[in-house]
Amino acid sequence: MPRWMKALTVCTVLALGLPGCGSSALPRHWGSPSSASPTPSEAEEVAVRWNAARLSQALPSESHAPQGWERLEKTTSVNGCDIDEGCPLVGATARAENLYGRSSTDSRFTLVAFDTEDHASAGFKSYVAIEEDRGGQTRVPLSVRADADDTLAYDDGYNTHLFLRVGGVVAHMLIFDHEGEDISAYEVQTLATWQVHRIGILADR
Repeated sequence: MPRWMKALTVCTVLALGLPGCGSSALPRHWGSPSSASPTPSEAEEVAVRWNAARLSQALPSESHAPQGWERLEKTTSVNGCDIDEGCPLVGATARAENLYGRSSTDSRFTLVAFDTEDHASAGFKSYVAIEEDRGGQTRVPLSVRADADDTLAYDDGYNTHLFLRVGGVVAHMLIFDHEGEDISAYEVQTLATWQVHRIGILADR
């Protein structure tokens, strides 16, 4: 199996909370257990704002998508954290993901909503750490300017990773080229700008 396919499989398992996402399989917890818990009213408000249905709307679609990109799969979205599978997403309220393609390039978009920005900030750091542990040894930082609370992009020698946090929502894009071509900085910047803008529009509704 090609290395990028292995990375994609790991990313999909992690995002969906499948059995491979159990606490024993992860090198770290998502989020910090010591983070302050929100009051019931705060948690309920965020859960309503970012339920699975709304979070799915922040993904590219036929009517709203970065230029040239099209959806390749049916969107998968769930409320909560699949507790039955033991996935330790501290404070997660919903997840949504899908695969998109443009020419020979594919990108898997994953969005995770949290009940507080503190949990989202901790989750962002843990998400990055998990992907770095599972990726290649080479990590070349990429410069991305996005109006996000947290931004990180790098190339691990096989795939390009883009992480964003906008308020209580964390986004991860795993970008890879079937022909082995490098992903351009312009492409990464375009996806970052679009995703931050889309999350912001839905957060204001």
